Amino acid sequence: MARLFNELLRHLPSRIGNEPRARYLARHAQAYGDGSLVGRGCRVLNLSGLSIGTGVIVARDVTLDARGGLELDDEVLIGFESVLLSHTHRSDEVGVAIQRQGMFSAPVKIGARAWLGMRVLVLPGVEIGEDAIVASGAVVTKSVPPRTVVAGVPAQVLRER
Repeated sequence: MARLFNELLRHLPSRIGNEPRARYLARHAQAYGDGSLVGRGCRVLNLSGLSIGTGVIVARDVTLDARGGLELDDEVLIGFESVLLSHTHRSDEVGVAIQRQGMFSAPVKIGARAWLGMRVLVLPGVEIGEDAIVASGAVVTKSVPPRTVVAGVPAQVLRER
């Protein structure tokens, strides 16, 4: 199922592609709320693990990795070229090649009305609290409290909202 989305529907221009993408995601994702929009060029890994609330906007060229579970609460805004990972390589064993250590998954949750700027990277197991803002280019390695602004590599709290 995801193959059709990733190879065809994701490439349709916005003016003709928004509605077919929404219909497809509403049918095949775990949840897809009214008024949500997943932009052109977005890649979805494991549709059955993806849950999108109402009024969510995912800008162009975003990767939504739902292999470990991915939940975008109501009115989340994701900036273009962001990557949300819920599945990645293990790296616990020093002296053993990464590709031989296997993979691990951990769910990612983005709280209501959170805003992730452009080119944000969110790693597996991270929860971003409601009304939080993640600055462009941030790498989010640990959970972000609600109503905070974070930035940097790795992302650090700058202030409360």
